[in-house]
Amino acid sequence: MKSFERGYIVPVAIVVVILIAGLGVYFSSNKSTDNKTLAGQEQRLQKEITKAKEKVTKEKDKLNGFERAFRTAFPFYGIADDGFRDVSEAVHKTDFLFENPDSATPKIKLQILAALEKSINDKRSQVSLALIAWKEKADIALAKNLDNKALQEIINEAQIVAAYVDELNLIVDNLTTSNSGLSQETINYYEDVLGGVTAVIDSTVIALENAQTVATAPANANTSANEVVVAVEQITTQQQVVANAEAQLQALEEALAVIVEQLAALEASSAEVIPDVVEQGYVDWDSLPDLIVQPGEPRLIQGSNHY
Repeated sequence: MKSFERGYIVPVAIVVVILIAGLGVYFSSNKSTDNKTLAGQEQRLQKEITKAKEKVTKEKDKLNGFERAFRTAFPFYGIADDGFRDVSEAVHKTDFLFENPDSATPKIKLQILAALEKSINDKRSQVSLALIAWKEKADIALAKNLDNKALQEIINEAQIVAAYVDELNLIVDNLTTSNSGLSQETINYYEDVLGGVTAVIDSTVIALENAQTVATAPANANTSANEVVVAVEQITTQQQVVANAEAQLQALEEALAVIVEQLAALEASSAEVIPDVVEQGYVDWDSLPDLIVQPGEPRLIQGSNHY
């Protein structure tokens, strides 16, 4: 199940910054060199993180329920939105083959004929425009207006993408180590990437065409008199609830990382360092000069008798 992600990225970023900054100020102003105090803060944060994770799971489940109900009521929307996400992601997997891929003037990096280079650059530019138009139609706020006509327009946009991928496949299929300056390993990688992209595009076009074939309601509605349709506002509001819960969890995890780091530093600074000790009376015999034994009877060395 794909989630509704658009429209709340900026608010989420603001929430994350505020929460992390707030917790950072709290823990920096409550720094302690006491191991027991830090350990207590660590335990408290771990409990808060557990609760925060439970809240994220609960709110995500609620959001998923809203989304399922909405997509059941407006099946065209679900197909259009899923298709856009899948195709957009697939197209961006080919970005590495171009300079400025999403601009009005993309340029393929491969060494190919000038005519073919212009053609593929133009197709990539058309793909960017097609995805923008598709994204607008797949906006959740316009779900009720997504009818057969709009679905056909999306199919046309998907076919623009398919034509682009087909031409890329043709270009890569004709690459050799001699005409491209690339290794065979690199060429094989290009072929693998395009194989996956092609599969996504083909399956999406089929899904869109099947949806248009079985469509029965011009307003994209599939509800009964007793069925409650989830409002767009319910979904967008719940999206924000989920985003705030995730931001709070992230902030708590950041704060815990600070405490763990402080504990590690404290333990390192308090570790005992045992210096090397030379025992009194120890003699390194190997370091002494060799003794010379004079022939004859043993004699007492003058001044060596202390008694």
